[in-house]
Amino acid sequence: YENANALANKPTVSIITKSLTLNYADFGKIANGTLTLMRPSNASEDRIFIIKQQVDSVQQFELSDLNSGLYKLRLEWTEGAKQYRIDKTIVI
Repeated sequence: YENANALANKPTVSIITKSLTLNYADFGKIANGTLTLMRPSNASEDRIFIIKQQVDSVQQFELSDLNSGLYKLRLEWTEGAKQYRIDKTIVI
């Protein structure tokens, strides 16, 4: 948590019409990362997406197979020797 909170440029998440957009200017610096969506009311709807190292600052993930409702989002990634994590509650 502390590492992510200390970042001057943090990843942002937006959801528009069953599509999740992750915006982060430093995707080129990550070694590996995952975006996990957890549905508290139904674990069978949990999803894990791989975050790719890339030059572009936007990655999109299709959520059309998920039911609408409350999800817990966990974004975890590694940059250099540091690990980062952001947790949010979202509604799809």
